[in-house]
Amino acid sequence: MIQMNLVVLLASAALVSSYGVQLHGGYYRVPANAGTVLMKDVEKPYQLGLDRDTNTLFFSYTVDEQRRREGDDNAFRSAYVNLKDGTSGTIPGVHNGFANAYDTQQKIVYIGGDTGVHKFDYRTKTASNLNITESNIWQMFYKNGLYFTTYPDQKAFVYKNDRLRLVPELMDVKATLVALEKGDSIVYSLDGDLRRTSEGRVYELGSYNVNGFNTDVNGDLYFSTSDAIYQVDGNTVQKFAAFPDIYGFAFEGDKQIIYGTENSVMRLTLTSDMFGDDNKTKDEVSNNVPQ
Repeated sequence: MIQMNLVVLLASAALVSSYGVQLHGGYYRVPANAGTVLMKDVEKPYQLGLDRDTNTLFFSYTVDEQRRREGDDNAFRSAYVNLKDGTSGTIPGVHNGFANAYDTQQKIVYIGGDTGVHKFDYRTKTASNLNITESNIWQMFYKNGLYFTTYPDQKAFVYKNDRLRLVPELMDVKATLVALEKGDSIVYSLDGDLRRTSEGRVYELGSYNVNGFNTDVNGDLYFSTSDAIYQVDGNTVQKFAAFPDIYGFAFEGDKQIIYGTENSVMRLTLTSDMFGDDNKTKDEVSNNVPQ
C-alpha cells in the first residue's frame, strides 16, 4: 500500500458567492500550490472523482520507479481518501487502475483498469471486476449510464440497463475522453481538439489538451488542462480558473476545488481576491463581484 500523507482540515475559509463564469467574463488566478495539502508524496494524481455522499475522493496515481523495481507490475494504481476521517489507501483488485466514476442514484463507485470495469466495495475497500468488458479503460464519466473510453483503440462506450454498447453519437469517431453536459449533449476530446455533438451535428469547441472532465454540485460540466479549468456551456467554453500545475480536479460541496499537482492532492477555496479580468484592473473586477 502506498504511504500517503494526509492532512485533515478542521475548518474551511469563506466561500465565494459565484463561479468565475458568472462574473463578467473573468476567471480565478490560482497561485502555485495554493490551498491546503490533503495528501502529499502522491505522484501525478489523475482523474479525480468525488462521492459526495460519503465525501470520499477517488483518483489514480503513477507508481514510482522504486516500487516497480521492487516488483509492482502496475504503472498506475487507484486510490481513495475519506475527507471526513482521513482514512486512505490503494484499491486492490484493479490492475493499472486509471479511471473513476460515481453513480449518485445507485451509490456505486466504478473503477477502470486494464482488465475492464470494477465496482468498489466500501466494506472491504476492494474492487471486483463486473465482467462487462475486457478492454483497457482510459476514462469514465457517469450520467444516466456509465460512459467510458478505451485505450489504445479510443472508442467510447456506454453501459446502461445491463447493456454495453458504443456511444451512438460516436460510433464512427475516436475519443480520448467523453462526458455529458447538463443538457445531455456529448462532449469529447481527441488529439487536442474538443467537440460537442447534439442532434446529429458536431461543433468544434476549440483546441485544448483535456486531462479530465467533472461536474460541479449543480451538474454543470467542466474540464481541465495542465494549466486551467474551463466550463462548457452549450457551444461556449469559458475559462473558470488558471492553474500553474493541475493533473485533475473535483468540486467539493459549494465552490471548493480539490485538485492534483505533480506530487500532492490539494484543497482550495476560491476567493474574490483571486478573481480577475484580462481587460479590467483588480479593483474594477472586485467591485463587480456579487455579494
